[in-house]
Amino acid sequence: MLFDPATTDSHLTLGAGGSWQSPRAAVARRGSAADFLTIPDVADDVPVEARVQWRADVSLTGLARKHFLHGPLLAADVSNPIDAGDAFQQAFFAWVKRQTASLKRITLKPCLFDGLAVRDVLQHTGTGSNDEDPTSLFFTLESPEEWLCSFGPMLGRLRAAHPLLLRTVMSVINRAAWRTVWLRTPDWFMYEFSCWYWDGDENVTDADAEEMLKERFGEDAEARKAYLPSTVKPMLCPEDAEPSFFSGGRWRLRRALTDDELLTLRNRSKGTVRRVCTELLRLNRLMHGTRRRKLFNASYETNPVYAGCGIVFDGNEFIGDILDCHFDSESQSGEATTYHGFISLGANPRAIRRQYADWTLAFSILSRLDSLLALVTHIL
Repeated sequence: MLFDPATTDSHLTLGAGGSWQSPRAAVARRGSAADFLTIPDVADDVPVEARVQWRADVSLTGLARKHFLHGPLLAADVSNPIDAGDAFQQAFFAWVKRQTASLKRITLKPCLFDGLAVRDVLQHTGTGSNDEDPTSLFFTLESPEEWLCSFGPMLGRLRAAHPLLLRTVMSVINRAAWRTVWLRTPDWFMYEFSCWYWDGDENVTDADAEEMLKERFGEDAEARKAYLPSTVKPMLCPEDAEPSFFSGGRWRLRRALTDDELLTLRNRSKGTVRRVCTELLRLNRLMHGTRRRKLFNASYETNPVYAGCGIVFDGNEFIGDILDCHFDSESQSGEATTYHGFISLGANPRAIRRQYADWTLAFSILSRLDSLLALVTHIL
């Protein structure tokens, strides 16, 4: 979608002249019901297509030519373009569709925005402004909805295969999401819960949490017990699945399986566990050398309200309550969007080649990540 929001005084030019009509009401007459209940004939000179033009057109001829010359876009994907911008978006969306066609768990929709449209979105997010940015066109991935996926019965199978396999799965998922698009993982739910009930302290003890909970539940010990860390953490984010922990003012990685250990486990496993090890190895190979790089490299953040996918260990009442309150809060604030950041399109050969190389790798990682999620989760 090449999008540019309208103003209230925009004009729609259909290519046909107007005709004068008398302000007097027509005289009521009796006639056949057929004329009233059927669609009237349309004259041949009435235009059947229209092009809406908002504000001023942005010339995309030079940019489109560069992306065809130095990027992977194919002229064969273009059919009867109106102009260079239309040709570009046809080829661009066709290319992105080929990269994302197989996704089953992760929801992403490619969008193209011009600078004015980006400005209209950013002015409501408080994350930045592109007023001084000369970039004419931006790319973004949208999540118009979010699937909630649960490990369910696979938890037991992963734990039985190896004590560190579940943590390794979560570690790889987190690393892949950091390089591509945001996924709502169990640590997000754990943090949200701690903000509600434990003053934001995820490492609170049962004794300290119970003192906090007395303000809400009074002397009802049974009610408080359901909200204690020892009860909630195994449900939302068990320790054997936590890929990292916060200590000494920084995040530290927990022990996970190395590639050699994954290969050994793969060779002695069968069925789903074997396929899970294969996907983990493939993802690790794809991400090698991208440790500190976000491959989509958004120029402007956009407060996405929906993640590419929501991942939980199992469905429970806490999950539904947390999500309901989160979406209600974001709706009330009016500062969230459905986009995963706006990316300025490269305007020179080197930037264009680098951009498409990064995006190709990012989509490959997303495809492999989606395959892993399809193996270990089911949609709630």
